[in-house]
Amino acid sequence: MLIGGFAYRRIDILIHRRSMEMSIDVTSGPAIIHVVVTFPLTKQPPFQEAVEPTATVGTVRTAAMAYFGVSDDAQYRYYLTHDGAKLDNAATVGSIAGHAQALKLNLVKELIQG
Repeated sequence: MLIGGFAYRRIDILIHRRSMEMSIDVTSGPAIIHVVVTFPLTKQPPFQEAVEPTATVGTVRTAAMAYFGVSDDAQYRYYLTHDGAKLDNAATVGSIAGHAQALKLNLVKELIQG
């Protein structure tokens, strides 16, 4: 019985020690994130910019659209995707990148049906 109690006590200590290590290992993300935006409908090289993690997806979208010479109009609108998922313009680059120092996005042209 003493051996069993010792085993449980040792497990408790290891779990406690591991949770303390995990909380110590938590670090913030990078200070600057290198963003690359490709636009498959153009022959231009990708748009590249170094931004702070607090920059919004909408800010990157606007800069990329200016670089590629496109703009929203009555027929088309543009949005950014990451790993195939449409991104919200209000989301921050840091929330999408996590701890990564680089982020690859795609600019997508969408036809607006009247």
